[in-house]
Amino acid sequence: MCRSIAEAGNRAHPHCLIHSAEGKAEARAAGKLQDAATSLFDAIKQRLSDLGTAKTGEESEQILSRWRQMLSQVMGAWDKARVRLREKRDALAKKRAEHYAEKVAAVKNTEKRAAAEVAVRNAEAAQLEFEAAEDAHEEAHCMEMRTREAEGFCSANAVAHWDHSIARAEAEDARTARDQAWEKLKPIDDKFDPRTGAPTPRKQKYLAAQRYAESTARIETYLEGVANNTPVHSEAVADLEAAKARLEAARVSLTGAKAIRHSALSMGRPPAEAWTKEEAVAA
Repeated sequence: MCRSIAEAGNRAHPHCLIHSAEGKAEARAAGKLQDAATSLFDAIKQRLSDLGTAKTGEESEQILSRWRQMLSQVMGAWDKARVRLREKRDALAKKRAEHYAEKVAAVKNTEKRAAAEVAVRNAEAAQLEFEAAEDAHEEAHCMEMRTREAEGFCSANAVAHWDHSIARAEAEDARTARDQAWEKLKPIDDKFDPRTGAPTPRKQKYLAAQRYAESTARIETYLEGVANNTPVHSEAVADLEAAKARLEAARVSLTGAKAIRHSALSMGRPPAEAWTKEEAVAA
């Protein structure tokens, strides 16, 4: 249990980042991304299994067509979850900056305050590297899945180009729908409902179309990169192992950086004790 909750009862301590509104939102977003990634990987794996049953190139195309809608849905959910997590990470990073700025300012000794500033910067850099390593590991896992060869008539590279062609068409359709929604807007749509502050229905429709167009554009760009730079499976496996090693190294570095940060802010508390409190109250 978080020590701040153990001491304060059911209400988290105001200085606990993990249980702050931003911390909880980031944790929820991370969980949703994990679920979306699992659904995407399962879909890719099942489609690969189906492609392995194809006896002709025509049958392979039929299987790809059947999977078109499902893959589009899971890719869209994955993209949405990734964007959402980035937003929540940014909000939590802002909260962390404010939190530690106050803690550093509270250190009265000039030399110790300077050391605390360095420790806080290093811990934040370690946090950002850990998040980047998490993203890289997820992408490497996805590429490893996409480069597995089916025992049929469709190569991994051919599947990648098929996926990109579908994504390109969907992005074009989304841009057209967005432009059409824009053309339907009227001057009154620049105003908000005085009671609720919400946009007009037409403006809401346009904003939804704009978000969808942005999502399909990101997916198109991602799948274009996959199609144009599809490695052989052995290379993708090696990349995944390297991503795993990077993630573990980042995890270790972050753990140490947090301990040093807490020790510096605690003005001399032993590192072992500092880490125990760091983990307990997310100081």
